[in-house]
Amino acid sequence: MNRTFSQPEPRNLSLLRLEEADRRVGRRLAVVRGRLDAAGVASGLAEGSAIAAEIALPEANLKRRAIRANLTVAADDLDAARSTLKRLGYRDLGPNGGVATVELLKEAGRTRRSAVHVVFDDELTPGGTSLPAADRPHPGSPEAMLDRRRRLARYRMAPATVMTRLRSRETWIGRREETVEIGLLIES
Repeated sequence: MNRTFSQPEPRNLSLLRLEEADRRVGRRLAVVRGRLDAAGVASGLAEGSAIAAEIALPEANLKRRAIRANLTVAADDLDAARSTLKRLGYRDLGPNGGVATVELLKEAGRTRRSAVHVVFDDELTPGGTSLPAADRPHPGSPEAMLDRRRRLARYRMAPATVMTRLRSRETWIGRREETVEIGLLIES
């Protein structure tokens, strides 16, 4: 009897990790924005301002992830937004707080680990641009570098305050830590 086994389709594991990180950011933002909305606080994702980073440290049996997003709220809603996020377990770090994503990427560099780093923008397509795939510039081209610089400049917005939540849990495959930082920007 002759059996034929088919090979599984090759998969791009880096792309799969990036897509999962993108979905995770979307889920965390949906929960926060849903709770703010239920509290009567209108919020919006500040243009292109959500990022996520993740690193695995097998020697410590640890996986760390950090998510950062800036949400716009009306000046009159700032206190209500703070209170709502505090009820969800967030701490108020003030306007200069919150660097979990940057620290995680620095840790990846120090330990020579690769970190998944995703820029999330609910107005962009999954490829990172609003242009159709055929019209996108090559990632190494000067046009693509200018576009990245323009989008990353948006992250330099100064929030009125940064709220953070750290969750840690033990699983059968090791400890998982997640830091979510929400910068609250006054809508202009």
